[in-house]
Amino acid sequence: MTHTPCTLSSLYAQIKKRLLPLGLSQAELEAECRLVLEDITAIHTSLRLIAPETPISTEHQVKINDIVEKRLQERVPLQYLLGQADFYGLKLAVTADVLIPRPETELLVGYALEHAQTLLETGTSNTPLKILDLGTGSGAIAIALAQKLAHQAIVTATDISPKALAIAQKNAHRYGVSIAFREGDWFSALPKGECFDLIVSNPPYIGEAEKRDMQPEVLVHEPHQALFAPDNDRERFYRKTAQQGKEWLGANGAIFLELGFGLESSVRDLFAKEDFSRIEVYPDFSGISRVFFAAR
Repeated sequence: MTHTPCTLSSLYAQIKKRLLPLGLSQAELEAECRLVLEDITAIHTSLRLIAPETPISTEHQVKINDIVEKRLQERVPLQYLLGQADFYGLKLAVTADVLIPRPETELLVGYALEHAQTLLETGTSNTPLKILDLGTGSGAIAIALAQKLAHQAIVTATDISPKALAIAQKNAHRYGVSIAFREGDWFSALPKGECFDLIVSNPPYIGEAEKRDMQPEVLVHEPHQALFAPDNDRERFYRKTAQQGKEWLGANGAIFLELGFGLESSVRDLFAKEDFSRIEVYPDFSGISRVFFAAR
C-alpha cells in the first residue's frame, strides 16, 4: 500500500484488494474494510459515495497499512488489531484474553432482554431484576443488558479469568454501568444465598472434532478456555447450569444459554431431567438452533 496522498475511495479499494487473499465472503470483506477505515480515520465510509475524494493523511495510511499487513501475515482478527469489537450497539475493548463477541450472541441478549421486559411489565418479579452472566469474558452480555435495563436491573457477572474480568470492568466503566464482577468457576464464584431472576451465558461448547474446520483467526488467536469444552465434554457447562441453576433462581427465574451446533437434543434432556417445566429453542440467522430457554 503506497503512502502517497490518496482519497477515501482509493484507499478503500486498496484495502479491499489487499484483503482478498483471506478468502472472506463479500459481506465480511466489506465489513473489515469499513471497520479499519472508520476506526483509524474516524471518517464514516458512507462518505465514499458522497465525497469519494476526501483526503486521507499519510499518518492514517501508515497505521492502516500496518494493521492490514498484520492481518494478512499473522491472521490476527481485526478486532484484536483495532482493540475493540462491535456488539449490540456497543464498542467493547477486546484483547486476546477475551472472546470476540459474535452476532449470534446478540440474539441471546435480545431474547433475554425481551423476557426481562416481560417480567417487569407483568410484575411477576421484584424490581430491580437480578441478572447473572456466567463466563462473562469481555462483559458483552452483562453490559448490554445492564445498559438497556438501566436502574431496573442489578447485574452480576462471573469469569474464571482475572485478565478477562479486567477487560470486562474496563468496558463497564466505559459505558457507566454498575456490574458486580466475581472471579471463579461458574456458580462457585458466587456467595451462598444469592438469587437471580435471569441467568444468561455463552458457555464454551466447541469440541475437538470441530477444530479442523476452524480458521486460524479463531484457533490460534482467541482464548481456548472461552471457546473449547474442557476434556471435550461439550455438555459440561450446560449440565452444571441445569443441575445447579435452580439453587440460584428465584420463583419465576429463567435461563438463557447460547447453544453449540448439534447440542439441542442433549441440552433439552439435561434440563428436562432437572424438572424445568418450560423449554424453548430459538434459531439463529442460518436457521440453526442457537438460543436455549428454560424456566422453572
